[in-house]
Amino acid sequence: AGKLSKACKNARPKTGKDLRSAKTRAACSARSFQKMVSAARSGSTTDRMMAVDRAVNALPYVADSRNWGVADYWETPQEMFSRGGDCEGFALTKYFALRDLGVRDDAMRIAIVWDRRDLEEHAVLLVQTEGDTWILDNKTARPVRLADDAERYRLIYYVNEGGVRLPDLTRSGARPPR
Repeated sequence: AGKLSKACKNARPKTGKDLRSAKTRAACSARSFQKMVSAARSGSTTDRMMAVDRAVNALPYVADSRNWGVADYWETPQEMFSRGGDCEGFALTKYFALRDLGVRDDAMRIAIVWDRRDLEEHAVLLVQTEGDTWILDNKTARPVRLADDAERYRLIYYVNEGGVRLPDLTRSGARPPR
């Protein structure tokens, strides 16, 4: 732990190059994240959500094709710290961090959506807190209330510990994705 602490403190030598190994960078990133999680533990659900979103969004975005050589891959939190990842990796890492901080599973959903603004399939985390539903998206600087940006996303399906759910198209009048 002492060697890792020293290596993490010396993250950017005067040359500006990060000379640490990928393994050390991942360990430092995970360690920094764990400190944030511990510090956020005493805050409200909204405070915890904001802290987790900010910390996870600081991880590098890396497309699955470049990172893994496949079209789609869902990174685990450990893989996110070591290699970065794409939207599913961001959503999963936020989900597990918030679970660790005591947010109930039934208050969260990883939603696979059609992003009408960017015209692409995308993954976000939906979190219910004190009467609001929030969108945690790696494309935004901070969580956004669903009510403030509901038109941006069209739900395709969502998943949490309870399983995969499709939107109720008969009740909502929504059309299935094309």
